[in-house]
Amino acid sequence: MSVHPFIFLAVAGLLLPPARAEAQRIGFGITGGAIRSEVNSRGDESQNVALEHRSQPTGGLFLTVPVSESFWIQPEVLVSVKGTRWNTADLEGALRLTYLELPALVRFAGPRAARVRIHVFGGPSLGLLLNASSVVSRPASARIDVEERYRDVDLGWVLGVGIGDRRWHLDLRYGGSITRITDEPQLAGGAPPPAVGASATFRNRAFQLLAGVRLF
Repeated sequence: MSVHPFIFLAVAGLLLPPARAEAQRIGFGITGGAIRSEVNSRGDESQNVALEHRSQPTGGLFLTVPVSESFWIQPEVLVSVKGTRWNTADLEGALRLTYLELPALVRFAGPRAARVRIHVFGGPSLGLLLNASSVVSRPASARIDVEERYRDVDLGWVLGVGIGDRRWHLDLRYGGSITRITDEPQLAGGAPPPAVGASATFRNRAFQLLAGVRLF
């Protein structure tokens, strides 16, 4: 999924004339962009040194449910690819976790300036694991299905800030897991082993840049 068509549609939406009557109507739209994620380790700092960010696409659909001119609820359905990668002296590979994410966001917009408004938002997010795999490059090339080694549900949170109008928005988000993504003490799929005697828990962390266009 390319980020560029969504950004193009968002810019096109800016050129359309505003319609104040739309402010109190439920809206529907599409959104897409990029996600930069990592797996964070609690209890073993050596894992945080070894595990690095990876960038992948994300996108989906959203609803806007207005409560007032400046306050509205925005449920979403997104497909997001998360995970991490590693490149040490002996090991190189990446973990790919694909989720169907269901954020329920509450948005608050400030005063309008030059046809746009800055908004802040946040809320819970439920992630349903669709696929989990690992691609190892060193010491030997392999692709490993590790779906059974990761939890099916990832309960998380999202916070962010954005800019936009009634027809389009551009958001920067940060979110993470509340619950651990695996019950095991080491990431399955060829990741670096934990430090001796360490007891780590693993959670997703991710930045997202999303452009959205309201279709009606």
